[in-house]
Amino acid sequence: MKKIFTLLFFITLSFLSCNVKKEKTKKEKERKYYVINVSGAKVYKKPTFHSKTISKIKIGESFIGEKTIKTNERMFIGKKFSLQGNWIKLKGIKGFVFSSDVTNKEVKFMKKYLYVWINLVGELEKIKEEKKNNRKKGENYPEYIEYEYYKNATLKTISSNGCTEYIWKYKNFNINEIYHITRNNNNTISSDSIIYSNFKEKIGNKIYFEELDAIQDLTIELKKDSTIITSLYSCD
Repeated sequence: MKKIFTLLFFITLSFLSCNVKKEKTKKEKERKYYVINVSGAKVYKKPTFHSKTISKIKIGESFIGEKTIKTNERMFIGKKFSLQGNWIKLKGIKGFVFSSDVTNKEVKFMKKYLYVWINLVGELEKIKEEKKNNRKKGENYPEYIEYEYYKNATLKTISSNGCTEYIWKYKNFNINEIYHITRNNNNTISSDSIIYSNFKEKIGNKIYFEELDAIQDLTIELKKDSTIITSLYSCD
């Protein structure tokens, strides 16, 4: 009788352990995603761009992804430039979202007047400042350089003679995330409407955006060491 009881105990324990593992595996597959595409993330009826769109999730909103389906499809942006991704099956909603529109990293969204600012770089950790003299055409211009160090990026700001250059160096990000951050966070407001930076062209490892008033030379550069650099020039 004791042997039977012991056997039943271990069978029950094994069954419970198996269920716990299955539940844990299921939860590990499920992930929370945040929409970072300023145009929102379209929800497709089937996991293909050829399918019907049934709704759209706005920038800043989140959803739970039940599973990921690999695909060779890409999100077309412009000539020689597209975003790679996979299809995400939504939990509790019948539909699929293409992963290039979202991130599963820690992110903060801040409402700023007419648009939503995306913060994927984390908290500001420290600031360092420098001052140099820049010689141009026989004249000296004071050059002020500031470094802002964040958890996932560094911002170098160079100010001289009424103009400022902003250089972001990102680490541990993919091009999808940086493209959406760059387009969304660099914009201009005109007559109570917001105008976002649009893709212009891709040459080699550099992606160029169209100019917006004071925002000039906005580019994304893909480095060989997997870091991504964005820069822009702005004058008063």
